[in-house]
Amino acid sequence: MDQASSDAPPAYGWLVAHRRVVVAVLCGVGGLVSLLLSWRGVANTVIVPDQLTYIASGGLLGLFLVAVAGMAYWGEQRQRELERLAGIERYLGAVAGALGLTEAEGSGAEIDASDATVLAEA
Repeated sequence: MDQASSDAPPAYGWLVAHRRVVVAVLCGVGGLVSLLLSWRGVANTVIVPDQLTYIASGGLLGLFLVAVAGMAYWGEQRQRELERLAGIERYLGAVAGALGLTEAEGSGAEIDASDATVLAEA
């Protein structure tokens, strides 16, 4: 965890840890509401120049917010995948160390106490 998440009150721990999901949900809801209001404004207006005003303001804002929501959600999923792969890498390093398959010392393949804990948990 980073420094910002350790400064948060315990009640907000999940929100801070999963801030990308929170941003995705808020932007997604805001974007969909904006698109809905824009569509409603266009549907209730007969004059085309007035319709373009709704499209330019609400429609583009809604699309932007939905795109931000998608990128934030994708970023959260990518972060989870990277954390999962890092855990697998630590586990395989611990297994390799236990079997004596690691490279010579000083090559950056040292095993520390946390790796031994990972191996013991498996």
